[in-house]
Amino acid sequence: MAKKRRENLKDRFQQAVTAGHEDDSNLLETLNARRSSQDGKLKRKANFYEIPLVRIKRYTNQPRQHFDNQSLQELADSMAANGQIEPITVIRDGDTFLLEVGERRLRAAQLLKWQTITAEIIDSEDNLRAASRRLIENVMRDDLSSVEKADGLLELKALIGEGATWSDVEKQTGLGSRRRKQLLATKKLPEEIQQAIITGKIADRHAQALLHLKTPAQQLKVFQRIKEENLNSDEVRHLVSDILKKPKQKSPELKRLVITYNSLNELIDKVESTLKELKKQRSQAKPLSKAELAAIKKVESAFGKTIRFIKPK
Repeated sequence: MAKKRRENLKDRFQQAVTAGHEDDSNLLETLNARRSSQDGKLKRKANFYEIPLVRIKRYTNQPRQHFDNQSLQELADSMAANGQIEPITVIRDGDTFLLEVGERRLRAAQLLKWQTITAEIIDSEDNLRAASRRLIENVMRDDLSSVEKADGLLELKALIGEGATWSDVEKQTGLGSRRRKQLLATKKLPEEIQQAIITGKIADRHAQALLHLKTPAQQLKVFQRIKEENLNSDEVRHLVSDILKKPKQKSPELKRLVITYNSLNELIDKVESTLKELKKQRSQAKPLSKAELAAIKKVESAFGKTIRFIKPK
């Protein structure tokens, strides 16, 4: 839905640029009547307007958190050579405008030090509907990381209001339950890994593989190997699978030695007898385990000192 809307908007924009329509005076007067005289009038191009960049504000909770400088510069170079191919979309907010769609285009225009940018203006939308449109647009974008999309989903759920369910969010965005859960799961990863996903240092496929590991320590250990060895997503999946298949080392089961006695001399006699029996077992073909040998040494050490200090009557 969002993709189709963008294509229609782009077609309308291109038609408007080609046709070079004159201003619609009635609509323009209505639009400009709500602004102070010092702001000046907006130049209109068919259904779009040339808006001063200084009058456009960004949402403070913009879902996209990372903008690649090289990619922005490439977009700026393209806009400098070919002009603005697609308008941004803004929402009227008094005498200024809130950016709804087109953050990268706006930043590229600022790099070029343009004074104005072509935009479609959406008037008088309530906060929920406007924010929902913006968040849905971002969540459906391919160039947004899974962590940023998850942040957008959490924001949208909070915006819908108390009592909102994830089913409500899925209906708003068109996401399936499985995909929604995959996105939200990335918020459970350690912060260092989340930042790597946002900045593009590791791919979303890496993140999905890491989520199969049970502890943050395991996830961070594999994450370090991804960075050091430049592992691709298939290699990470195999590595995670090997870790999960590796059997856990069981702690050796220690045998408990129980001795009953009535006097100290009887205890010493029984301990000495037991030690002889244990040594006899040790000399047999079947070797004792390391744990059993360690237990014998402990007994010898502890009771050996006791025996040396007690004189027989």
